Amino acid sequence: MKRNGFTLIELLVVIAIIAILIALLLPAVQQAREAARRSQCKNNLKQLGLALHNYHDIHNVLPYGGTYEGAMWSAMILPQIDQSSLYNSIKSWGEGSGAANWGNSAGTATNDKTVACGVLIPVFRCPSASIPEHLDEKGIGGGYRIQGRVPVTYLANAWGSGGDRNDDTTAAPTAEATWQASDGMFAFNIPRRFRDATDGLSNVVMIGEALPVLTNTSTTTDEPVWPNGIKDHWAIGGDDYDDKCDLSEAMGSTGVRINTTFETAYGSAHTGGTHIVLGDGSVRFVSENIDNTLWADLGSRNDGRVLGEF
Repeated sequence: MKRNGFTLIELLVVIAIIAILIALLLPAVQQAREAARRSQCKNNLKQLGLALHNYHDIHNVLPYGGTYEGAMWSAMILPQIDQSSLYNSIKSWGEGSGAANWGNSAGTATNDKTVACGVLIPVFRCPSASIPEHLDEKGIGGGYRIQGRVPVTYLANAWGSGGDRNDDTTAAPTAEATWQASDGMFAFNIPRRFRDATDGLSNVVMIGEALPVLTNTSTTTDEPVWPNGIKDHWAIGGDDYDDKCDLSEAMGSTGVRINTTFETAYGSAHTGGTHIVLGDGSVRFVSENIDNTLWADLGSRNDGRVLGEF
């Protein structure tokens, strides 16, 4: 009796064809996913740009890049990104004289400022970045620790040129003076206004995407001490920030090339460059091969130079 069925050769051919189709399909799926993540990152930055504009409308200044109390620009715009409850939960930004510090040496602090540092706020993180949701941040020299802190991927721009590439190598008084003299839209403990951007708001960077490099870590520990390769970025505030010895935790510089491991460098997990928010609120993707001088000029609010295409 004759039996109908596939021969072994026919079966192997079918399997090979299916394997080829899957091999062709998977890269397309990955590209589609990355395109979606890239769009979400761009939308995050758009929201942050709008938040800064809303903040300026209310206060007639931009937020500080950071303050003596250790608060970062990202803490000050919490009400503008639908995080009013978190902002209001922080009863005191001060330290000393009875006010709680940012964390403690044991990493067991539960005061409101420290707890806020552990709240994951998606708008501060690029979805393409392969970084943990939480880390145990030890701080400079392993001092005041914050357990379960959330690393982020966006830095306010302080510098077009100059500044410290790896600022935790600088003594605190020098770092303070340096970062107060910055030529970008943000500075330490000094508020800037849109009118200070004499080059025009569409010609200066407000925020840039920055990818943390946590090479000196396990999955749970970060000790940001240069030159161990640590490029750490955080939101809300911290003890290193009020000590003015690691201001690159929240501010960056276009005076440093994109996608390098310098602490103030911008960069991203997206192939070929990084997103930025200009002063007018628009979001652009900048190639990592951009001319060095043009990139530095983009970060300066008042250099008076005419920008080329980018």
